[in-house]
Amino acid sequence: MSSPAKPLPTRERLSEVRYEIRGELARRARELEAQGRRLIKLNIGNPGNFGFRAPEHLQRAIADDMGRTDPYTHQQGLPVAREAIAEAYARRGAPDAHADRVFLGNGVSELIDLSLRALLNPGDEVLVPSP
Repeated sequence: MSSPAKPLPTRERLSEVRYEIRGELARRARELEAQGRRLIKLNIGNPGNFGFRAPEHLQRAIADDMGRTDPYTHQQGLPVAREAIAEAYARRGAPDAHADRVFLGNGVSELIDLSLRALLNPGDEVLVPSP
């Protein structure tokens, strides 16, 4: 017979995790909704929830390519997408733009986290402007 699972101890790094800006916005949104206000929450990060759809040509290209794609891609993102981004930045005057220096992610939160982990050490402080 197995023994009951023991809860994992809270890790020290988790004590510093905060949801400061978004948490405050979410709290205020709940207050306004409780007062009967109708809100359009543009902070959710899913444009499909608000009727925004990918252009038809992009939807067709994705559907056409489904049979040729692998379940996983390069950890930096699709090479062809990274190349297109680097080329776009080169056209805008960034001569050192190169696909090897482009990282794609599942959303801005993931990429901000990745960037900060690359730039900061434990104990460093960051000033974030308030909106």
